[in-house]
Amino acid sequence: MWFKGKQRMTADENINISFENNVASLTLVKAEKSDAGEYICEAKNDAGSQRCSAVLKVKEPATFTEEMEAVNVTAGDTASFECQVTGTPPIKMKCYKDGELLKPSRKCKITFLNNIASLKISSTDVTDAAEYSCQVENDVGSSVCHATLTISDRLVPPSFFRKVKTMDTIIGSTASIDCKCSGSQPMSITWLKGDVELSDGDKCHLRFSDNMATLKLHTVDIADGGDYVCKATNTSGSDACTVTLTIVGE
Repeated sequence: MWFKGKQRMTADENINISFENNVASLTLVKAEKSDAGEYICEAKNDAGSQRCSAVLKVKEPATFTEEMEAVNVTAGDTASFECQVTGTPPIKMKCYKDGELLKPSRKCKITFLNNIASLKISSTDVTDAAEYSCQVENDVGSSVCHATLTISDRLVPPSFFRKVKTMDTIIGSTASIDCKCSGSQPMSITWLKGDVELSDGDKCHLRFSDNMATLKLHTVDIADGGDYVCKATNTSGSDACTVTLTIVGE
């Protein structure tokens, strides 16, 4: 008879029990971690009984329970990959960039702690964009997972560097207000007079080319005088400049 702890074992799909030529055998077809423990074999006849025992330790191959995912960062930022690992220690970890082994450095930090495999790449640039892989291994198996790193250009918020604060224009003429700005594209330009947004038409002509925002007012009159605001916006921020237009007589 076979026991695991105090529980008697019976044959099933995963357990084979045999006794041939005075050899008692217990076979676990597919051992799992839960099968670990003390097993006892008891031999009995009319004259008495005898027991022997053995401890079964089940080793798990190194595998990923959570794989690392694709990462997209802005150039200059730190890229972090993490994956969760299970398996019987000791587990060794290696990381690769496009199939080439990575070595720990000031730029590349590789750690394995509390079953978390981590790869961090600091101060990223376009040359860091690649497919990264993590391999974990112990004495009974290994596993690999992959993820891509994409590097985006660092976005620069708009900034006006040529600001005309005041401008005089003769009544009846065309007033042209130019505001030069820098920043990452795409960038949108909005013109306002007071709280009213201006639109392109017969009276106003709006243009944005080569980072120059231009507002043209045709046939100006006294009512066109006032403060005009040019606002530039992109996904990283916004900036504005104000020009005071004064209409003077001929």
